[in-house]
Order: sequence, then C-alpha cells, then structure tokens
Amino acid sequence: MKSHDPSPCGFRARILWVDLAERKASTESRPVSFFRTYGGGALLGAHLLMEATRQGIDPLGDENLLIFVSSVVAGYPAAGLPRFSVVAKSPLTGGIGEARCEGPWAVALKSCGYDAIVFRRHASGPTHVLIEDGEVSFLEAGASWGGSVGETVDLLEQQLGDGLQVAAIGPAGENLVRFGSIVTNRTHQASRMGLGAVMGSKKLKSVVLRGGGLPPVADSACLEKVTRSFEQRIPANELSR
Repeated sequence: MKSHDPSPCGFRARILWVDLAERKASTESRPVSFFRTYGGGALLGAHLLMEATRQGIDPLGDENLLIFVSSVVAGYPAAGLPRFSVVAKSPLTGGIGEARCEGPWAVALKSCGYDAIVFRRHASGPTHVLIEDGEVSFLEAGASWGGSVGETVDLLEQQLGDGLQVAAIGPAGENLVRFGSIVTNRTHQASRMGLGAVMGSKKLKSVVLRGGGLPPVADSACLEKVTRSFEQRIPANELSR
C-alpha cells in the first residue's frame, strides 16, 4: 500500500536518543505527520518529555531527559531563525523547563541530521558528545571538568580542530546550581530554568556538532523574499535607529 505521508520539508523526521550510561545512540524515525503536529521547539520537546518520563521524577536524577530540539523554521539563513530550545524537567521549578537560545549552534543543530537530540541517564564520568555528519562519538571530558565554557571550547578545538559548534556548561552546571545555564559558542546562553544543572547531573560537559547540511524547505523563493523584505525594512524601524 502506497504511503500518503508527505515528504519532509523543514525537518528530517528523525530523533536521536543518546544513552549516556551505556554510551550508545539510536535513531528513531517518526511520520512526517507527527512533526507537522509538533512543529518543533518547546512544543516538540515538551511532548517528548511528557511521553517518556513519569510524574514525580527528580529533575537531577537518572530518569530526567535533556532535550535539544530544533523546529520546522529554525536554523535557516533567514531573519530571526537561528534558534533552538532546550527542554527538561526543571530543577528550579519542578515543572517543564524550556530555554531558547540563538546563534550558530542552532544552525548546526538543524544541519546535524536530527530534529531533536534526547539525552538519557547519567554518564559514569565527565563526557563530551560529538555528532559529526550524523555520527555519534563519546569523548572523555575529565580535562575540561571544572573549567569555564571558554576553556572547554579551547581544549576541544585543540583536540578536534576547527569548525566545531559547542554547547557546554561551566562550574555552575557541574555543581548543580539550580539556575545554571547552557552556553553555546562561548557566548549564547540558554539561561532559563536551570537546564545547565540537568546537563551537569548527567556529567555531560558539552555537545559538539560538526558537518551535515540543512533539510530542504517547501518554498525557498518565499523564504528568500521574506528575508529580503525584512532586511530592507530594518533602516526604517524605530528599534534600529
């Protein structure tokens, strides 16, 4: 029977599940209709969190998830679109925690081959996770543990070379400060809800992305038109003066 599910545009229709305790990764494919219903960002992240966790879990415990998620419009070279969300149960509020962040890491997430990266359980020791051209590697992060975000990126670039996009935590996240942030590319902060502490509880020092390519868009000409219109109107906007 022929499938009537439309081809994906704006997403890959794939979710990457990373088990830090086992150092294993698996790919889950879902129908395009699922991604049309949960268009990405906080909506998709909240759905995955509620679907895969139970009520009453410890935000800093093994059962919490840490979800990095793109959306159908995020990550393209257009006005206001280099954005992603991080979702987990918040150690600050006890509810669903969501933080949004902009910058080059958002474009790299869109390009990495997955619409969401979901981290499960705790690593046995400080760990970097590298996703390069869709392939997942686990790297020891003991030399970076205790260091700042900038120091961590410096060490990773010395080890792995150029072209890295890095989301990392510093000492606040490592020490489970309940308002700790996740910082991408040294400066862009996902600074709400203490999601850096969730990352620290998992002994996940950084998520490093490199390579890949953007998924197709449904109407590239329209996207370009909207971007050019935005660019032309910036000089006349009062916030630009």
